[in-house]
Amino acid sequence: MPNGARQYITLKVHKDNASGDWLVHYGFNTYPGLIVASPNQSSQPHRSS
Repeated sequence: MPNGARQYITLKVHKDNASGDWLVHYGFNTYPGLIVASPNQSSQPHRSS
């Protein structure tokens, strides 16, 4: 890197085994923190296009 410190972006996506929710963590030069918890959609009816 010319003239600058190295930067780190961390993105972690995983499914919670207990709830089935998808969890998204993000960190910019830090330990990733939770930013989104997407509810499990398996209990919702499937919609066809």
